[in-house]
Amino acid sequence: MNCLWWDGNAKTLNYEQAKDVGEGKELESGEVLVAVAFSGVCGSDFAYMKGNMGKHNAKQDGVILGHEFSGRVIQVASDVVTLKVGDRVVVDPNSSCGSGVCGNDDSKSPHFCEHNDAVGVKRNGGWSQKCRVPAHQVYKIPDELPLDVAALCEPFSCVLRGWDRIGADLPDAGTSRVLIQGAGIIGVLFSLLLRHHGFNDVTIAEISDGRRRAVKKYLPGHYRVEDPTIVVERVGSQADSEGFHLIIDCTGNVHVFQKDIELACRGGVILGFGCCPSGTKIQIEPFQIYWKELKLLGSFLNPRCFPEAIRLLNDINSNKWIKLDQMGVEKYPLHDYGRALERLKTGVASKILFQV
Repeated sequence: MNCLWWDGNAKTLNYEQAKDVGEGKELESGEVLVAVAFSGVCGSDFAYMKGNMGKHNAKQDGVILGHEFSGRVIQVASDVVTLKVGDRVVVDPNSSCGSGVCGNDDSKSPHFCEHNDAVGVKRNGGWSQKCRVPAHQVYKIPDELPLDVAALCEPFSCVLRGWDRIGADLPDAGTSRVLIQGAGIIGVLFSLLLRHHGFNDVTIAEISDGRRRAVKKYLPGHYRVEDPTIVVERVGSQADSEGFHLIIDCTGNVHVFQKDIELACRGGVILGFGCCPSGTKIQIEPFQIYWKELKLLGSFLNPRCFPEAIRLLNDINSNKWIKLDQMGVEKYPLHDYGRALERLKTGVASKILFQV
């Protein structure tokens, strides 16, 4: 069985045979074996390979990455009753100890557990033909949801967590100006969610001309897709009154995040969704937070968001709003990983799916 094996100590990613995952091997109690159909590449995967994720870094002595994937169940442990062979599924990679051993209140913040044995991070994941996963982290998907679209359930569940974080601070859909920083797949998914909730005045700022051209094809015509420089020039010195009520930063770029504070209007909300490298810092003018009464929010992982993500992604897909080719999603076989990762790293593609 072939996989992409990441060795954190040697800083190498290789296409090779996996020795500890396979059909016919006895599963642990509560496990299922999933034949992977599509497995996504996330920006955080690059951060894992750079060691930029702090405590959340991947297993250093070797692991199969890939925490966003869909597939079919091909084997179940004898004690698993919630799933059966043939089920079409997606996998929530995150888990918690559930016992409070780590000192965290699991009932309130399971994603803060210090013992998150995440699939594709701490244990073998979906950049592989098959993957063993705990059954309680596996969800069946509707028959009408294609497996390639279903592979977006994990990032979409994280998007829903960001949406929940905004919560009561969500501005009025009919009168508010929204800025999405970045037209990668997360920015694309946020734009779909905003459209679903009736937001009309939406701007997506993206530095890559190729990505701008791609996302313009699927967005409503009244959504703006602009170079970040043009956005800054348009808002200019009138940000207090003409800036954005909601800014969703999907870039993970510290310089962009710093600019968000300037672009927000008074009373604005800024969601820092993109993962800036651990240890990097920005300079801000605290007066602006005071003067504008800004709210700065963070969003981490996807606690208890998976069922709603599946339901909502299926609803949005039924509207025929999801067109993967127009959204900059490209598919590659596992063995062509070098070209695939380069396409994503350089911003040519908004998302890479390994078609396994």
